[in-house]
This record gives sequence, C-alpha cells and structure tokens, in this order.
Amino acid sequence: MTSLPHLPHLRILILEDDETDYARLVEALQVAGLAATTTHASDVTRFLVALDEPYDLIIADYSVPPFNADEAIGIVRGRGIDTPIIVVTSSVDDEAAVRCIQAGASDYLLKDRLARLGSAVERALVEHGLRQDNVVMEARLSYVLNYDEVTGLLKRALLDDRLERMLPILGPGDRLAVHFLDIDAFKDVNDTRGQEAGDDILRQVARRLETAVDIGDSVARLSGGKFAVLQGKVAAVGDIAIMADRLIRSFDAPFEVGGQQLFITASSGVAVFPEDGLDVMALFSAADMAMYEAKQAGRNRFQFSRPEFGEVARDRVNLTSDLRRALDENTLTVAFQPIISARDGMVVAVEALARLATPTRGAVGPAEFIPIAESAGLIHELGHQVHSISFMWLRQWIDAGHDIALNLNVSPHVFRHPGFEDQLGESARKYGVDPAHVTVEITESAIMEAAGDALALIHRLRAKGYGVAVDDFGTRFSMLASLRLPLTSLKIDKTFIDDLESDERSRLIAKVTTDLGHGLGLIVVAEGVETAAQRDILLELGVDEFQGYLYARPMPGEAIRDFIAANKRKTGVG
Repeated sequence: MTSLPHLPHLRILILEDDETDYARLVEALQVAGLAATTTHASDVTRFLVALDEPYDLIIADYSVPPFNADEAIGIVRGRGIDTPIIVVTSSVDDEAAVRCIQAGASDYLLKDRLARLGSAVERALVEHGLRQDNVVMEARLSYVLNYDEVTGLLKRALLDDRLERMLPILGPGDRLAVHFLDIDAFKDVNDTRGQEAGDDILRQVARRLETAVDIGDSVARLSGGKFAVLQGKVAAVGDIAIMADRLIRSFDAPFEVGGQQLFITASSGVAVFPEDGLDVMALFSAADMAMYEAKQAGRNRFQFSRPEFGEVARDRVNLTSDLRRALDENTLTVAFQPIISARDGMVVAVEALARLATPTRGAVGPAEFIPIAESAGLIHELGHQVHSISFMWLRQWIDAGHDIALNLNVSPHVFRHPGFEDQLGESARKYGVDPAHVTVEITESAIMEAAGDALALIHRLRAKGYGVAVDDFGTRFSMLASLRLPLTSLKIDKTFIDDLESDERSRLIAKVTTDLGHGLGLIVVAEGVETAAQRDILLELGVDEFQGYLYARPMPGEAIRDFIAANKRKTGVG
C-alpha cells in the first residue's frame, strides 16, 4: 500500500449514484494511504446542498442524471468554488474527457483503474496549491504596485487611473476636484523623532483624511508627507471649498506620537475640472502649484488654483464657520409660521424654520445655509438643535393653554441619519411633548432616496403617534408612490399656488391633489398662500389648511403666543 503521509487529512465530496461504486472509491482512497473524511452525494440535489460546505477535493461520476460531470463542473465553478475535481467514468469517451478537462477537471479516470486515484489526487492538490500560490503572489504584487505600504492608501498610479476613468463620464456642468496636501515641516518631524514616528504620523493622517472625505472619493499618498484627494462629481465650487476646509481641519486635533501630543498642520492646493485642466497631468500640475502657493501664504490653509474660485471659497468657508460657531454657542434661532384652518380660521399648527444670523452678512436664509450644513457634515446637529428649540416652545404654548401642533421640516440628510429617530424621542421626553402634537415633514426626494428604510421609519413614527406629511407634494415624478405610505397630510407645493389665478393647469393639479388626499384620508395643506384670490380658489377646491404670507410671516416663538391669542379673539374662541 502506497502511503502519502505528507498530505493532510482531507475532506472529499463524492458525487456517485451507485452505492457499490461509491464504496470502491472510498476503498481506493484508503489503499492509496489517503486520510480522508468523505461525504456521499448520491444525486444532484444532495450534491448541490453539499456544496455549501468546504472541501479539499471533489470526485464526480461522469454520468449522474440529469446531467453529466462537465455540467456539474460548470455549476461548481459558477459558484466561484475552485476546489480540484477528478472525474471517474465506466467507459472510455475521449470527447467527454476533453469536455471535462476544458470545463476545469484536474483528471479523468476509468473506474476499473482506480489504482491511479492516489497519484491523481496528489497531482490535483499540488497543482491547486500552485495556482493558489500564484493568486496570492499576484495579489501581493498588485498591492505593492497600487497601494502604499506605510498607510495602505492608493499610490499615484492608481489615483491617475481612477481620474482617467472618471473624466470621460462627467456630464455638462459636472466638476471634480484634485486636492494636494503636504504636511508642513514633515522633514523636521522625521529628523527629530525618527522614521518610525514619522510613519506613525503618516498612518494617522491617512485615517483622518479617509474619515473626512465622502463616499466615492479617493485618498492617495504621493510621497513623503504629500497626499492627494480626488473629489468626484460636484456641481458647485462652494462644495469643493467645504471639502478643502474639512481636509485642513482634520489636522486640528493633536497627533499622538510616542505617548506625546504633537500639533501638525498641512497646506493644500486645489485644482478643478474643467476650469484648471482637461486631463490628469494638467489637473495635478495646477493642484501642485496651488499647494506651494498655500505654503508661501503662511501654511495651514488651502489655496485654489484660480483666484476667482478663492473668492467663492472664502465666502463658503466663512459661512460654514459662522454656522459651526452658531451651533457650538447655541445661538441658532427658530422662527415659526402659523398654519390656518380653512374651516374656522383657527391656528392649528406652526411650522418650525431655522434662522442663522452671521457677524458679517447678517441674516442668512435656510436655502443658503442648509446645503452648507449638509456638505459640511453639520446638518444632523443643526436638525437636533432646531428640534430641541421647537419642542421647548411647543411645551410653553401648550402650558399657556393653546392646543396647537408643531410641524418639523426634516432634510433628507437628517431623515437618513441613523440617530434621527432617537434624537426626536429624546427631545419629546425632555420637554414632555406628546408625539401626537408633532408632524414630521419630509420631501418626496427624502422618501425615494431612503427607499425601504424610509418606509420602515415612517411606520415606526406613525406607531409612536407622530404625524407624517409629504412636503412640496407634486414636484417629483415619484409623487404617487409616496402616497402608499402611512401619511397624515400632504402639502401642495408653492409653485402650484403661485399660478392659481392665471394657470388652469395649476388649478387642476391643486384640485386633483386635494381630491386624492381626501380620498386617502389625508389633510391637505396649501403652502405659500399670498393673496385673497388664491385663498378663495383653494377654499373652493376644498383645501383643509393654509400657510403663507396672507396670514402670517415666520415669527419668533414669543410672538406666536400673541398671534394665537389674537387669532382666538378674532375667531371668537377663548
């Protein structure tokens, strides 16, 4: 008996529909001196189930109805399983043997010559091991060529390739940006603290940059203390400025080196496609030159290649700083716009609207600072503060005897944030607010972008008692899909209200929307009502509630109390 002690204990799957032939195969393995645990698949179904487990080797009878071994090999390889396969057969068929080998079999044996099984198994396992070694070697070579050994980031060549692939697929109006960053005085760190400390800093910088960028952006180490970030497909220069500022700010916190804290800064240069170049070479060259200009200007800053972009960047960064300061110092304010019942003219709810006052520009509208909050990663904190302030005022109004509801505008970014639901509950508990007094307003885009997650969240909010309204209804093609959700109200978008007096189509859309909402048991709200003529048309159409300048502009929380009291006197209530 031949012994093969150098082979480990094997797990072997045998596809064989004849019990006698299966026993002969097991015996042949034993005679060959192979230590093995065998699993018997007597038909195709058992074989497919058995493939869920890992094996060192598969032995397959050529003919196991309803398919032949070459088809079985195709199924195994189709599942991504690279296990070596030996085919055994009762009769000589050269064409069948060729098909099996072409399909991926390691060997093809006759059942009456199983004395060759031991050597066939050894050869199959050795060849498989060599293939695996080659795969590992190729993967290692690919890693060394494309990824930095110290930080694990991309190397310049792979970043070049990604940029080359991105440029042709950009559409009209699309931009991308290349950010070059260089650690200020990095050579001094290496000289005074040694290469090991320098490498540690490089790894920490790499992790911070990876955290700062958005999904889909690429981070690379170019050389020494020099890094690059490829920011893909953005429309506005302001968004590029936000990213540039975020990358520089990622260096603000001290670095831990050898148990000590070390403060390090970086300088960055930014090039923008298509303005600064149409190819990789031009963009990289522009970013590199801008980076050195940032160093000459005093370091610890970013510099755009084009001066006119620098003006836009400064405005955007200043506004971002103002917003961040307002959030840090809790100086953000909230205004409230009343929502009026069409039935009796009573104030039934107020909508909370964030307000930002800046030292240099004065009051800034939400249309300008909400996108900045989203780009700068501040939107969740902004939402949290707006909701907390709004709940505080709601508590005061209720305590003053006013039965009123609060409508909260929730941006898509906040709605998708995993902490939104908990934050909402935290504010409600803090101020003792019943969720029945709160309606969450979300846009159709937020619903469609979050898809199944949105559906689950809306169901949970409704189960807790919150109302849910679709804001800006009718502005997207997806509007009918959103009505399948457990909503409580919908708001006809202001764009339709503006044209009610002159456009028959707008009146028809408002009518259809109102009838559709009522048919689904929803409250229909018209937003942006500014004239008595608009109000009269909407009354005729059957809209339930009005919101707009005809009734009141947004006002501070203190003024809402007086407005509600005056409204009660006017309508003969209270």
